[in-house]
Amino acid sequence: MADSETLLFSIKPIKIGLFGNPVTTVDIYSNGLTIERKNGVEEYAFADIEKITADGYADKKPRFIFISIHLKNAKKPIEFKLHRDMEDTNALLDSYSNFLLGDDFPNNLDALDLELGVLGSCYRLQGGKIVSEYGTIIPLSNVVSLSKGRNGFYKVKVKGMKHPLGISPREAPNIAASLAVLNEIISRNE
Repeated sequence: MADSETLLFSIKPIKIGLFGNPVTTVDIYSNGLTIERKNGVEEYAFADIEKITADGYADKKPRFIFISIHLKNAKKPIEFKLHRDMEDTNALLDSYSNFLLGDDFPNNLDALDLELGVLGSCYRLQGGKIVSEYGTIIPLSNVVSLSKGRNGFYKVKVKGMKHPLGISPREAPNIAASLAVLNEIISRNE
C-alpha cells in the first residue's frame, strides 16, 4: 500500500498497557491503511474492512475516542484509543467514508447501499429509501433534521414518526458516512 499510494495522514494512538502488541501508528491512504504494532506492520485495503466504529465520537467532551476496526474475515477487531482531538478521528473516518460513498457522492445517493447504525434496529440506506430490518420503509423525502443528542448519539427527525431515530457512533459502520448521507438527504429536502 505504501508503495502505490500517497500517505494522507498518520495517527499516533494513545499508548496503553505494557504487554501485548498495541497499535503504535496508523497510516491512512486513499485505498486503505497500515497498522504498525510493536511486532510489525499490517496492511489493510478498505475493501477488506467491514466497519470502523468510534465510541465517544458524539460526546461533548470525550476523554478519548475508542476506535474499533472490524475486518471482514477476522474474529476480533483492531482496537485503539485516540486523543479527543477530532482531527485524527475525522481523518480516519473520512477516508473510509470516501471509500464507502464513492467518487460520485452525492450524485449516487439513490444507488447507495449503506448501514446507518440506528439504535435498536438496523436501518439501511437502500434503493433510495431508508429500510429497517423489520420492513419499515422511510422515503428520503421524510427525513427532516439531524441533531446531536445528549447521550453520545445523533437524532434524526422523520415526518410521520413520533420519536426520532438514534444514530450511534458505536454502532454505525462509519459515522462519517452516515452523517454525510443524512446531511445530503436533509439538504435535498430543504
